[in-house]
Amino acid sequence: MLALVFLATSFLVGLLLIQRTFPHLPPLVQLAGGYLVGLLLTTWVTFLAAFVFLGLEDALPIGILVAFAIQIGILVRWHRHLALSAFKLGWVEGTLAVAALIFSLWLMDQRLSGDPLTVSLNTWGDFGLHIALARSFSEGHNLPPEYPFFALEPIRYHFGFDFLAGALERMSLPIAWAFNLPAALAMTAMILLIFELGRLLFNKVSVGLVAVALLITNSSLAFLRYFDEFGNDVPEAISNLWDHNRYLAIGPYETGEDIAIYWTLNVFLTQSHIIVAIALGLFVAYGLIQPLRRGEPLWTERALALGALAGLSFWMNGPVYVAVMVLYVALFLIFGRIRESISFLVPAVLIALPQVIWLSGGLAAEGNIRLHIGYLVEPLTVDHFITYWWLNLGLALPLMVLAAVWGSKTDRKLMLAVMAIFLFGNFVQLGRDLGGHNHKVFNTWEILMNLFVAFAFVRLWSLKIRHFNMRYLAAAVAPVVLLFLVLSGIIDFMVIKNDPRFAVFGPRESTIDWIKDNTDTDAVFLTAPQLYVQPSMAGRRLFLGFTQFADGAGYEVGPRRETASAIYDASRKQEACDLLLANEIDFLEVGPLELDGSMAVNESLFAREFEAAFAADTSEGPVALYDVGQSCPP
Repeated sequence: MLALVFLATSFLVGLLLIQRTFPHLPPLVQLAGGYLVGLLLTTWVTFLAAFVFLGLEDALPIGILVAFAIQIGILVRWHRHLALSAFKLGWVEGTLAVAALIFSLWLMDQRLSGDPLTVSLNTWGDFGLHIALARSFSEGHNLPPEYPFFALEPIRYHFGFDFLAGALERMSLPIAWAFNLPAALAMTAMILLIFELGRLLFNKVSVGLVAVALLITNSSLAFLRYFDEFGNDVPEAISNLWDHNRYLAIGPYETGEDIAIYWTLNVFLTQSHIIVAIALGLFVAYGLIQPLRRGEPLWTERALALGALAGLSFWMNGPVYVAVMVLYVALFLIFGRIRESISFLVPAVLIALPQVIWLSGGLAAEGNIRLHIGYLVEPLTVDHFITYWWLNLGLALPLMVLAAVWGSKTDRKLMLAVMAIFLFGNFVQLGRDLGGHNHKVFNTWEILMNLFVAFAFVRLWSLKIRHFNMRYLAAAVAPVVLLFLVLSGIIDFMVIKNDPRFAVFGPRESTIDWIKDNTDTDAVFLTAPQLYVQPSMAGRRLFLGFTQFADGAGYEVGPRRETASAIYDASRKQEACDLLLANEIDFLEVGPLELDGSMAVNESLFAREFEAAFAADTSEGPVALYDVGQSCPP
């Protein structure tokens, strides 16, 4: 209950700030913005307050209490300015809001739910990190923050949403709801903002609704893979659709596959933080586009507020921040508002800059930005580049061209600003993992560009040619076009519905409970470098966790991998102890994950000469946790 009140009060505070700063926004934009702004500010206040008291084990509860006190103080002081009566929604807006919330709750529940907790197959890998990171705050004492898979060094990962989930779990919200509820509300906010952006740009409800349909589906040609499986026997393919359970194209993780998995809803299922970050970017974009499109001035107070919001959003998702900043700069340049841009860009950059330095490993760390031409198009030729984007965008691609032809001069300016994101993503690589990081840039671009695709589709539906009425032909062609635009996404819904589920804790729960109850909250464990190991699920940090994630975050995993191997395969106790003490490791685990054959383990050495603080027989096999402090006295 406390967590729900926390979210409710943060929403009311955000709504109050939105109504005071942007009083003329449509009701749905105010609702979405109120939630997003309140969530972002409250999470920051909670973190900063906890950081002040980082020397105390109860720093996070103190941070939560401080945030609560500030929320209540603001609402008590300015509650008269909160105009809830302003939300008089028409039946379209009201129906959309309810449907968006129901859909978003269903979507998030498909990935992570149940008691005991289960995770879907296609989100299994990512939640091995996100649960560990959230629990490092809720069950551990990860202040100042460290990456749970690479202890003893500052964090190099945008952890804002995972910190929020940890805070909500600390307030007794089950871990599944701690992730799903704020993410579902953010997804609802994203849907409402896309709808309102479509209506703002083209003054048509139908454009907003089609843009929403494109947001929750995808226009790739992956559906051709599905029908090909059944020899293009359409009735057979349709009869098997309800039970379909795997994504049709998972490029770049499948050799030779050009259609990326990144256009599917799997992106939002695995990465809650991208939902919040893109939704925040859409809200800021609405605040900028509204006066630019109308030819009105961008008032300094409004520009400063939007810039500060943009800057504060970096820790939610760095690549999305970069993508939307490219959009914002392009908007100011294309619309000739250079002088007005200063009030926006100064806070947007200055507030984000410390986060950029911090989450990049400091000024001396290797940069996370490098030149790379063509994104995932290999080999990079003109023909292959066009083919790649045709396969990934499908009929959305020609509709983009039609939007440029049919749109007004202002529409083309906006399209050009959005295309700046596409150009950026094709020339610049963010982070070490090209696919895993830059897809966020292209997700942001696609969501915005689909507004123009929706406009072109609606225009096509009502097409008329002088001297020859084409309404009937357009009415016949348009539904087919729409079907091909959303068909891959419809098949994806079946994948999400039928995704197998796996228990998160299972036979490891007794070990996890012992670790939570009997070890220091900032203890460091040495385990096999795998996902869902007991210490990380108990909120403790790992000397070296899943190496793919640690390497992708920019850490040098090679030396630690060698150290871990030397410890586990040590021939003498003193040899192992010297390395354990030198690397500030508190506990060492020997169990099924360590003994699976992937590395050499001198099991008899630890069993004979080390102090087992915990030992248990589980259905996976025996597990022992060895206390370094007791086994290796200085």
